Amino acid sequence: MDINELKPNRNNPRKMSPENLAKLARSIERDPEFMVLKPIVIDEDNNVVAGNQRLKACQYLGYEEIPDEWVVQAVALSEEKLRRFALIDNAPEGISGEWDMEMLSLELHELEERFQINPKDIGLDSLNFSPNLSPETGNKKVTEGDMNRGHDQLENQFKDGDIKTITLMCPHCNEEFGMQDKHLKLMIEK
Repeated sequence: MDINELKPNRNNPRKMSPENLAKLARSIERDPEFMVLKPIVIDEDNNVVAGNQRLKACQYLGYEEIPDEWVVQAVALSEEKLRRFALIDNAPEGISGEWDMEMLSLELHELEERFQINPKDIGLDSLNFSPNLSPETGNKKVTEGDMNRGHDQLENQFKDGDIKTITLMCPHCNEEFGMQDKHLKLMIEK
């Protein structure tokens, strides 16, 4: 398929840093078969419904043609369903589930041991995991001061009332992440 026939979603609510775009591009180069498993989804007019970042990564790689099986056309869906699918494809909080940190740690450890796959190679470079240990952020340990700042931030946000999910920022890498209120309340109560 001619990549220029695909029209990116101008209203795409997802964005990607240049560093993460380069990581995604390397992932596509390394494992192109994953594009068959999670293809770019287009509507009947070739507008990208899901996979805008994958399209950008293919363009970043300089691809002018991509295999037809990397693109799937969503037919007979209303505009409302196409728009909902675009959001669901990006796995908003609550739909994609939560990481089981112990299982994730074990899986990453096994990938590294058996296949020499570094978590950085699959986009998990903001977290370092070791079995039976808490995750660390980047190469720095989270300090008591970081925890106190986080605690203050949580208390301030809960004063506003009925919050189901809030956004926090890592003090080391400035990456934002969401957390459900039930987990946050447990942290505050400790």
